[in-house]
Amino acid sequence: MDADDVAAADPAPQGDPSDNSVATLHAVNRASVTETDTSVAAQNEPGSTLPLGGLFEVTRMKRPIGLLHVLFWIYVPLGLVLTVLKLLWIASWELFFFRLGAYLHMNNLFFRIYCSPGLITIVRGREHLKATPSARILVSNHVSEMDSVACRAAFGACHAISPSYYSKFIFTRQMVTEMYPIYIDVTDRHSLHEKIQNTLKTSKLHILCFPEGCVTNGKGVMRYHKFLFSLGEAVTPVAIRVTRPFPIHMDTLCTPVWHNIIWLCLVPWQIWHMQVLPPMYPRSDESAEQFADRVQQATAKALGVPATPYMKKDKHKLVAQLLPQLRRRYRNRVIIGNCFKRFGGMMPWDFLGKPFVAIGDFIGQPPYDEIPPPESHAASDSTPGAGRGARRLPNALQC
Repeated sequence: MDADDVAAADPAPQGDPSDNSVATLHAVNRASVTETDTSVAAQNEPGSTLPLGGLFEVTRMKRPIGLLHVLFWIYVPLGLVLTVLKLLWIASWELFFFRLGAYLHMNNLFFRIYCSPGLITIVRGREHLKATPSARILVSNHVSEMDSVACRAAFGACHAISPSYYSKFIFTRQMVTEMYPIYIDVTDRHSLHEKIQNTLKTSKLHILCFPEGCVTNGKGVMRYHKFLFSLGEAVTPVAIRVTRPFPIHMDTLCTPVWHNIIWLCLVPWQIWHMQVLPPMYPRSDESAEQFADRVQQATAKALGVPATPYMKKDKHKLVAQLLPQLRRRYRNRVIIGNCFKRFGGMMPWDFLGKPFVAIGDFIGQPPYDEIPPPESHAASDSTPGAGRGARRLPNALQC
């Protein structure tokens, strides 16, 4: 649900680090990213020294290893049972309870009940939502794929700006419908402008957007895309921070969404700390970029983290640079997916083989917030660092 999907990602040269160990991957991630392009926001944040790699993670478990890691592995058997129960809970709501809530016109109450197993929200500054009815556009930093769900549970019904492919989600279709999504065509900014303006005129609900355009680890705030701030409308900033009981990163570079959802179900709970800031209005003497930077800096200040000059395209450049290591790290997952697809292809009838092919595609799918690279980035026999394991990956997984 990222407004920055309307911005095109620039191609970047592909790096060729020689070591594929996790330690080296961390070092490359932290040290090499300072070469990425910076923008006007850098002038607004002269004290910001957080490198681009500091906004993303490459391993699921936090470092260094400590007592909480030991407690987590002791908890894992119980967590697996809890994961199964949560998945059954989600399935029951998709099949029945969301429809029941709509029939009874109790959508908000039912959605809070849906989120009750493990999704906790703590909101400060809620009075700002009602103080200025005209500031109905909520803009927030993005630290989890479940941010929009948490906002829906905390603030009630609201429209979420969503890429069109969210409408294709099968296992969470009813939940996505409960978000009252505004589907956008990322290639047509004019239609997006019209949809938002029409929604503001015809609906009394808030509009929720994450102008960073991609998920970060919350250690900084990426630069907000200017499009949403060019509408001439007031916005209400929301600062989000997520805590969890175990030392686990809920998102890593090039991790598919379904991986993160499984890990979300594995932990007993997560807490979304939300601070609603006073509404902010565009000034007559500032551009859309300056307005976006001002809102970004206010959000970062509320969180106590730096406002960085990086944008989503800089993440694409980082992924392209780390691509050889990322390909090798996820090789096993793709091999399993290919086995399912080959087994499905061996079936004598299509109706027997298609489920296995679909499972294989599901296992090997790319993360939702990445894009296929230019042809020059595709793995080939002549690409440095693209070994036998790298060539097994489909083009879509090349981030």
